Amino acid sequence: MDEMNWQAAGVISNIILVFALVCVTIYYAWQTKKQTDLMEKNRRIERLHREMDDLISLLYSRCSDEFYFSNLPLIIGKDLPDYMEPKLFYTAHQFWRDVKKNLYLTPKTTRDGIRKFLEFKLGERDIGGSLDTYNDWRKKGSVPKLL
Repeated sequence: MDEMNWQAAGVISNIILVFALVCVTIYYAWQTKKQTDLMEKNRRIERLHREMDDLISLLYSRCSDEFYFSNLPLIIGKDLPDYMEPKLFYTAHQFWRDVKKNLYLTPKTTRDGIRKFLEFKLGERDIGGSLDTYNDWRKKGSVPKLL
């Protein structure tokens, strides 16, 4: 009979220990989920800060300057009007390259809006790397549809 009591006590203690282990595991899983959610939130906040610093502030700083948003030829030395100073043109060219470089930070709707602006207003066909002007691809006979 004593032997059965010890066996029962062993089984009961194993059940208690397993229950305690399950509780500890659940607690650690919950803490890990909280930490992961916090890391995800911090990553989103950091991305928004980078979007503001690298893209929105860049656009906002030039929003009142018509030169950056007019019909500019986007290739240095190509279709450059005689009245335009090359240094000023290079500044505008670099401005739009910086904008394009940071487009990945924006939501899809903002990115599409900027791309449509570049296609329509500045005559740029490929936002990725090609800087063909509207006249260049009109000569080739492959003018893309804007909408």
